[in-house]
Amino acid sequence: MLFPGTIGVSEPVFEGLLEDIARSLKHAGFKDIAFIGDHGLSQAAQARVAARLTAAWVWSGVRVHHIDQYYDDRAQIAALKAQGETAATIGQHASLIDTAELMSVSPASVHLGRLPAAAGALTLQGGSGDPARASLTAGAQLLRMRVDAGARQLQQMITR
Repeated sequence: MLFPGTIGVSEPVFEGLLEDIARSLKHAGFKDIAFIGDHGLSQAAQARVAARLTAAWVWSGVRVHHIDQYYDDRAQIAALKAQGETAATIGQHASLIDTAELMSVSPASVHLGRLPAAAGALTLQGGSGDPARASLTAGAQLLRMRVDAGARQLQQMITR
């Protein structure tokens, strides 16, 4: 693990967990099951399991969907750049976007005053960009963009 406090499971275990959850949902009567992940390293596993189970269950009418548009932050980055932010201030992980989104759902969970002041200290903790530039208003807008993108994709998938 790269950073303190990180907890992970191997990719085969993660895929097995996804498959077992999908099987449970299928058994409960769900016909459309969606995997929506907010971590880059989970995307490929989710896509593989969704494709494998959908192919295996084609006879039953149960489909498993990998909703990758929820994780795709290109529209958010474009919106922030249009507001004057740069790639350097936006960052990529534990960044302005992540901080702002968390602020929008749980303002009490974000303590901007605790951000490390030393240059490079945020990077050592797994962060990037300038999360101090985050705001509740920006977070609500960014999170809405993310949710809308995932919802549009899911709607398109279930109406096919």
